[in-house]
Amino acid sequence: MSSTPRRVRLRVAVATGAVLAFAMTTACTGSGSDTESGTATTDPSPASLTPPDGADPGPAATGAAWLAERLAEDGLLEGDFGPLHGQSIDAALALDAVGDQEDAISAVAAAVEDAAGSYVEYEFEGEDGEVSSGEVAGATGKALVLADLVDGDTGSFGGIDLVQRAESLLVDDGPAVGRSFDTAQGEPDHQYANSLGQAFVVRGLHEAGSARAQEALDYLLDQQCPDGHFRQEFPDIDAETQDCTTPATDDAGPDTTATVILQLHALAAEDTEVDDALTAATEWLVQRQTTDGAFDAGAETGGPNANSTGLAGWALGLRGMDDEASQAAAWVRALQVPDQECGDELDDEAGAIAFDEAALAAGRADGLEETFQQWNVTATQALPSLLWTLEGEQDGAGC
Repeated sequence: MSSTPRRVRLRVAVATGAVLAFAMTTACTGSGSDTESGTATTDPSPASLTPPDGADPGPAATGAAWLAERLAEDGLLEGDFGPLHGQSIDAALALDAVGDQEDAISAVAAAVEDAAGSYVEYEFEGEDGEVSSGEVAGATGKALVLADLVDGDTGSFGGIDLVQRAESLLVDDGPAVGRSFDTAQGEPDHQYANSLGQAFVVRGLHEAGSARAQEALDYLLDQQCPDGHFRQEFPDIDAETQDCTTPATDDAGPDTTATVILQLHALAAEDTEVDDALTAATEWLVQRQTTDGAFDAGAETGGPNANSTGLAGWALGLRGMDDEASQAAAWVRALQVPDQECGDELDDEAGAIAFDEAALAAGRADGLEETFQQWNVTATQALPSLLWTLEGEQDGAGC
């Protein structure tokens, strides 16, 4: 891993979900900026979330303040190997959902645009000296989403026409028409395209009014399995059968399904096929929720965690499942650092969200220096779920 740090950074940057710590395609960007001043602008209205009556906005606001402060001077979240462009975009989307963080969102957008060329594309040298380079579909889609969020120029984002690029990274015909793919020159041939990135591509192309948005959407809907969940990995690009015919499985994690719901939710209001698909996906998520409100990411993490629970809770809330979303929020809230001094190493981290109880205990004992990336990434995914925290039900992690 240390011999190819750039590859590691690429993969981490693209992750979404509890599996994020390891993920699939390094790029998921987006940003927009005023082409004359170079400063990003953003729509002041947060995403259309409607928490239930009696919800306490405090936990989400405190968490948003903590996350915004984690952005470095260059506007990006830092990781073990450098800036996390993909997770920085996730942070911007989470902050937009909570609201009142326009400056932080603009900072992320401007920073990602400055690095667009190295984010939606990659190049690195392997141990044998062979250079591999290419274009990343998932990153391009994520860039499109963020560019739209800040009213950026998707036709010249860091000098790249994101709409044209995303369209060029779709299969043109055959069984896999509409499927995203990554390009590669040299060996090894890195292919990280999957349903997580496809969800951003669909949303980005739809918001841009692309003529190919429907093809990409149709392919993504084909990845929904009979039990309602969306599988993460695509079949081989040359396979005759591209849709999911896999029977119900107990080890499918909730992250991909929740991400698809989050990215397609706005389309459901105008497309009954999408609405039906998301209804089935929502029902599948509800069945996966434990009695204490948590979600287990399955084999990837080996237990309930705030990333998966937060993503799923956010998705359930968007789909109007307030009771289930509030249960998820209470579980996440129990891992949020309280706004009070406890005499431990987290006294200056009010609002931060631990990945799980073990991470919380480790943070209290040792601080965040060694595990800061995990804490940063957890916040990007779990934060919006706290909007469904009910007043008086949970006081945070306590001391």
